[in-house]
Amino acid sequence: MEGLCCMRYSVIMVYIVVLFFMSSCGYKQSAKAVRYTTMQKVHIDVKMESKEPENLAWLKDELYDMVTQRMHAEVVSAHKADTNITINYHNIRYIPLSFNAGYSTRYRVSLPLRVDIANKKRRYTRLIKTYSEAEIQKSAISSTSIRIDAIREAMKKAVDQLVAYLGTIHSGV
Repeated sequence: MEGLCCMRYSVIMVYIVVLFFMSSCGYKQSAKAVRYTTMQKVHIDVKMESKEPENLAWLKDELYDMVTQRMHAEVVSAHKADTNITINYHNIRYIPLSFNAGYSTRYRVSLPLRVDIANKKRRYTRLIKTYSEAEIQKSAISSTSIRIDAIREAMKKAVDQLVAYLGTIHSGV
């Protein structure tokens, strides 16, 4: 009798496990969800202010590369694209956080992006604002490279937010 009870228990457990696997939520990464919906051919236009003219081309290329690598989409010209994304990158602010002898020793980079997304069905606008913090070095050369790294880190955070947002609007959530 005890063997029969244990057998029933194990059969019930097997049914529960099978039911669990069959009714799982179907999680997909946001970047893959975006790619397999309407964003297989994408045109990306990045517009920037020239507040940092010595780094303008480099930063524009970096932002463009981050977006295309994370979305895993084919980049095409504007007239061949299913979706057009325009990223306006402007008004970077450096906010001092700590001081030593009257000089700023740590600052926060505030990076606002305005993202306009247009496809045949809809238009979306998303404002993304990210932050990154960095130390200020005594050397001007190392301070410049740290500033660039801080901007790049803020861009990575912005792209993460953008990919997550695109995954939600294209999955119907």
